[in-house]
Amino acid sequence: MSQREFRLAGRFRRDQRGAAAAEFVLVLPLLIILMLTITDFGLYIYAGMEVSTAAENAAQAIYVTCAGTGNVPAAGNCSYAGAETAAAQHSPLGNRVRIRSTTENYYCVNSSGTLVALSGTFPGNKAPDCTSVDASNNDSPGDYVVVTVSVTYRPAYSGFSLASMFAGPITRTVWMRLA
Repeated sequence: MSQREFRLAGRFRRDQRGAAAAEFVLVLPLLIILMLTITDFGLYIYAGMEVSTAAENAAQAIYVTCAGTGNVPAAGNCSYAGAETAAAQHSPLGNRVRIRSTTENYYCVNSSGTLVALSGTFPGNKAPDCTSVDASNNDSPGDYVVVTVSVTYRPAYSGFSLASMFAGPITRTVWMRLA
């Protein structure tokens, strides 16, 4: 290498112009992936909240349709399927919301505060009190409806985001006392 080439190479090594741009180009893909992942996680959390709201709306629709008109127990006395579905799908998630199950039964609270289903045939054999669950509980059993809804979550950026690990159903269950 000649003296002139050696001096040019030394000057080139000391020159820092453009180094920040080159480093930024190297880091930019990681920043983009991080931003897309944060956005997807936010959308996943939002979808979970909307599924919870949809389940609550469905249970509320059953309450308004049946208990509000005195048709309790709702099973056999009230037609609520249309109102339940419409209420569950009245959210930003729309018709992606699916009602997985709706059950109704008589429940009592045990000594630890947990709802326990009463055995027997619903709605015909309602126990007069809750002593079969907790001997000291003389309360009348409550008529509860249990609604389970779900939405299949699809990540917005499935090819780039870590949130694609969460692809699948988001399911929520809500209990509401009818009477």
